[in-house]
Amino acid sequence: MSKKKQKQLTIMVVIVAALAAILVVAIQLNNWNTARQEAAEDAAIPRVLTLDDVTGVTFVNGDSSLEFLLNDDDEWYWADDEDFLLDDTAVATVAGLAEDFQANASFEIVDDLSAYGLEDPDLSVIYTTEDGDTYTLLVGGTTGDYYYAMLEDGDTIYTIEDTLATNLGYDLYYMADLADYPTLSSDIIQDVTLTSGDSEITFTIGEVEVEVSDDEDEDADSSAESDSSAESDASSSSSEPETEIEYHWFLDGEDVTDQSQITSLNTEVDSISMYSLAAFKPTDEALEVYGLTEPTMTLTVRYTDEDDDGDAITVTSVLTVGGYNEDEDAYYCTLDTNPNEVYLISASGIETSLELAANGLTYDSEDADAEDTDADTSTDSE
Repeated sequence: MSKKKQKQLTIMVVIVAALAAILVVAIQLNNWNTARQEAAEDAAIPRVLTLDDVTGVTFVNGDSSLEFLLNDDDEWYWADDEDFLLDDTAVATVAGLAEDFQANASFEIVDDLSAYGLEDPDLSVIYTTEDGDTYTLLVGGTTGDYYYAMLEDGDTIYTIEDTLATNLGYDLYYMADLADYPTLSSDIIQDVTLTSGDSEITFTIGEVEVEVSDDEDEDADSSAESDSSAESDASSSSSEPETEIEYHWFLDGEDVTDQSQITSLNTEVDSISMYSLAAFKPTDEALEVYGLTEPTMTLTVRYTDEDDDGDAITVTSVLTVGGYNEDEDAYYCTLDTNPNEVYLISASGIETSLELAANGLTYDSEDADAEDTDADTSTDSE
């Protein structure tokens, strides 16, 4: 390579290196400007609170006050009674706001506090830190989509989103972690007993081997085969038919699986759920008011489950249904696994169970007609 070309190549390398350096500097400068702009924007956002060690939260709603504390497992519980099964979603949300409580806007107080609904507000939250310091945030009236808020004895009013007000509006029972009724299906249920007063009816569930029927297409294909395969078909048809296991419901030894009430009962047992907590640790007097001292119905299900070692065990679940709440169109009930709590269960969700408990099984009309015919035939033969 000539000296002239070497010199040109060297110049090009220097130019490329210079351009690369300029590009790196430009990128770094852009990143620095972006970070500075974001920092400036973040600094411009008004902060109500910045607490990172909240260990206590008190919801105040009118005359009601609910205090919640954080345990060693970082789970919130109701300070009045740790036995209360709390779904701490709302409490954790309110506590989390205090870590970096951003406001939409802030301004100095220029009017009477009553103009912002902050003179004597219904809603407020008290934050307690690990050091024992407390911060009370008052929540006032609304302005558009936001709420007015201010720290107690503060001199600044903030406008905040509705998250805090919404969660402070929940009562204790709304925040209850409702008990789960076991997930049941016919393949694990052993028997179902319904009791109402002196009436009792028990259905047992058992395996039944049923023959699998061929569909119409297979029949059509079979009839269209040539004579040469007829012998093979005959041999095949003489073999054992295919079977499968189904789980049928029996009453006093009679298979009642196809009865419409049984179909509905099966669905109810498999989908029972309580939608609201009505009472926690009720007194005997309260249980009487809820109709649970003389239940409307008791639903007892025995089913197969597994223990910790994977071995099959029999588990019994008892749902006790009390009085009817007309306003809710629901019944009061308790579960044997949660004796401290009274729940509400939709009336439509246990309609068939109630009918069977009170009146027994009502056979479908065709079956009833068949039974009448059998009875008449028996009478005529005599």
